[in-house]
Amino acid sequence: MSAATAVLGSPNNPVKYLDQDYEVLKAQYLKSGKPFEDEKFPASPSSMKPGLESAAHIEWKRPKEINADAQFIVDGATRDDIIQGSEGVCSFLSSIAVLTMKKEFLNLVVPWNQSFQKDYCGIFHFKFWQEGDWVEVVVDDRLPVKSGTKTLWSAHSQSSNEFWSPLLEKAYAKLEGSYKAIGEYPSNRLIDLTGGVIEFYELKNAPADLFQLLQKRTNALIASNTDKENKEMGLFAPHTYSVIDVQEITHLDKNVQLIKLRNPHGAGEWKGAWRDTASEWNEVDKKVLDALHVTKNEGEFWMPFFDFKQNFSGVVICHTSLSDALQKESDLWNVTKFYGSWTKNVTAGGPPDKESFWTNPKFFIKLEKTKGDQPLCTIVVSLMQRKRNKRVDRIKIQYSIIPIPKEVLYSTFQKMFCCVSFHSILH
Repeated sequence: MSAATAVLGSPNNPVKYLDQDYEVLKAQYLKSGKPFEDEKFPASPSSMKPGLESAAHIEWKRPKEINADAQFIVDGATRDDIIQGSEGVCSFLSSIAVLTMKKEFLNLVVPWNQSFQKDYCGIFHFKFWQEGDWVEVVVDDRLPVKSGTKTLWSAHSQSSNEFWSPLLEKAYAKLEGSYKAIGEYPSNRLIDLTGGVIEFYELKNAPADLFQLLQKRTNALIASNTDKENKEMGLFAPHTYSVIDVQEITHLDKNVQLIKLRNPHGAGEWKGAWRDTASEWNEVDKKVLDALHVTKNEGEFWMPFFDFKQNFSGVVICHTSLSDALQKESDLWNVTKFYGSWTKNVTAGGPPDKESFWTNPKFFIKLEKTKGDQPLCTIVVSLMQRKRNKRVDRIKIQYSIIPIPKEVLYSTFQKMFCCVSFHSILH
């Protein structure tokens, strides 16, 4: 489908963020012979964040000023291309690391036909999902480096001449308002990269079958965070790690549950049982070692699932199968979006124990059977909050699902609520 015929806000026809059209700007600057300078996200401390301690020690350089052989991508995109810079933006970078394992989404977010050679004029573009729409963000390629050096302050790759990851990070920083703003809420980062639906578990209250649950989430993107530091065991906090794999193996006739994590620093690993150099691996079959990719890959490590639950605080699971970005006509999920607001003294009814609860926004959904013995509908509800003023914290939100008795007439609720009907979509 061409951009001309695609629905506005779809991957093929994204909304132009801040009304900046990549193709128009690129043509304009190629004609002028001057490199693009983005006035809407300037190379200045304001783009880092006012008051950020290290901002005064930052200069801005284009990739060719950092490395004469600058390339957009070298030998394909992998999680080794994402190494955290000087400041705490780990939640976004850990999300990008797991995104490299989901190539169809990575290819959607990062247009790979960009270059520092052909038709270069210092402008690049990326796509993110924002509140129901795909949005195209344009940036120039001036990147923050440590003053007096060519060392990137931001994300960088193990290949010193590869620059897709710091440019992607810059585009997301522009979308969020500053570099400093992208270091929080890993669940939001995964949503913005996929349009998926989030499932979150606090590990202190996790279900008993969490390990099996994670094993089954083979198509999901998963990240985990720490809130208590344990440097003696190689763990940082507050910090976000990518979840790479979950496996159960046999060791000395006993089943052992293991989880593989990646630190976006590209360094720093678990120092306890089942670490890369642990003696336990000497007692495991070589075929198992090969299957688990047990190597001394700096920044990636296996650890016992029990220790994981003791040292990490939460797990974020992003279900990409529900995203409308890559759905085909044969897919059986229907996506419907409702928009509403909590307005003080009008629709801000508060929690269920308040008398005003009934004034909250209400939506009526009718689930129906199809022909024959088809199963009942499955419905997945995801409640999101629009981005507010960057200086205002997000408020707590929730929803309640209230079953309506069959004997109550549907027509009664049609008049009262915003309504939609779903036929069976579970396969």
